[in-house]
Amino acid sequence: MCMAADSNSIEQEDVRGDPGSPVADSVAVTLPKAGHDEDENEDAFVVRDETFPVRAAVADGATEAVYSGVWADLLTRQIAALDDWSGTGWDDAVHAARSEWQTVVDAEPVDVPWYVAEKREQGAFATVLGLVIRGDGTFEARWVGDCVLIQQSKGSKQSWPVDDPEAFTHRPALLSSRSEAGTITAQTTEGTWDQEDVFLLATDAVAAWLLRETPELAHDADALREQLRTARQEGHLRNDDCTIIRITMAAG
Repeated sequence: MCMAADSNSIEQEDVRGDPGSPVADSVAVTLPKAGHDEDENEDAFVVRDETFPVRAAVADGATEAVYSGVWADLLTRQIAALDDWSGTGWDDAVHAARSEWQTVVDAEPVDVPWYVAEKREQGAFATVLGLVIRGDGTFEARWVGDCVLIQQSKGSKQSWPVDDPEAFTHRPALLSSRSEAGTITAQTTEGTWDQEDVFLLATDAVAAWLLRETPELAHDADALREQLRTARQEGHLRNDDCTIIRITMAAG
C-alpha cells in the first residue's frame, strides 16, 4: 500500500512474506504548523511498502517560496517510485517532478498579485530525503538539505546527514523546481539492517526533537500524532510543519 501526505492520514501497513521472512511495519504522521489548516502543510511524504524494496521519502517545502508544498509532494512521489537509484535514476526522478510542477503551475490563474507571479517565476524549493530498504538486508538513502534519517539498531543509533540537534539552520541546501537552476548533487549513505531495526525519516523540526531528547515514540498512529502535538505545546518541538515516518523491521 502507498501512503502519501496529500490525505494527511496516519496509516500502518507491512510487507508480508513467508513465515520468518522480514516484515516492514510503517507508521507515518504529518501535521501543519499549529494554527494552520491541513492544506497549508508544505511537508510531504510517501511510503511504498507493499513489497521489497521498501521505499520512502519525506520533503519539506520552503515557506518563503510559492507552490512549495506541491513541489515537495511531487518530489516524494517520484523518488519513492524508484526501484533502483543506480545510474541516472535519482536525477530522472527530479526532472520528472520538475516537469509535473511546471504543468501544475501553468494551469494556475495568470492574474495573480505581482509578488506571487515573481515568486512563481523563481520556482519552488524543498529539502528531500529518500530511502530504499532491500530484502537482502541492505539500505540506501539520498538527500538534499536537512531532512534526517535515523537508524536505531540494538541499542545504537546513527543519523544522516546530522547528529547534532543544534546543527539545523534556516538556510539548508534546497532543491529547486526550476530546471535552469541545475541539480544539486544528493548526498548518499548505504548500510545494512537487521530484524528489529527501526528507521526514522523526519523533516527538520521533528528531527531536532528526536536527536535532542531521544523520546520513546508511540507505536500507535493516533498516539504518535498526539505525542507530536504535546511535544509542540510543551515547547520541545518547534512550531513548524512536522513529518515523521517510522519503519520497523521484524520477523514475519
